[in-house]
Amino acid sequence: MVHRTRPTVKSGRLYQLEREGDPIDVGTPPWYDWLEEHDSFLFVDHVGAVTVRKNETGHGESEWRASRTRLGKVFTVSLGPSRAINLSSLQIAARRLTRQRAARLCALACRRLANGLSRGVWGHSRLAQGTAYPAA
Repeated sequence: MVHRTRPTVKSGRLYQLEREGDPIDVGTPPWYDWLEEHDSFLFVDHVGAVTVRKNETGHGESEWRASRTRLGKVFTVSLGPSRAINLSSLQIAARRLTRQRAARLCALACRRLANGLSRGVWGHSRLAQGTAYPAA
């Protein structure tokens, strides 16, 4: 049996820790009640997973933020107050954080490839010169 350490939203339902009860549909009144009483959960979607946490603002209110850590950096997206959190906002945040990651990784790979090609370190000087290899 798998024991979750953090409540998880997957396929539009919140799966709580075993001791807390049955799954809750996102966007229903029990969902918003749950958000008021808790401070974090994991959102899992087909594009990836993000951690969602509640932060207190300076005005005695709270707002939620989605975050994802990649390559030692934390990327965050603001979701707003509890009443603004629904399945659509969670999916958009996950997509946005995944896209940021993909764009940064692509840029890093392109820089590394360009540096390697300019130095001729990819194992063959013809590759560094842009000479095409015949198809096998």
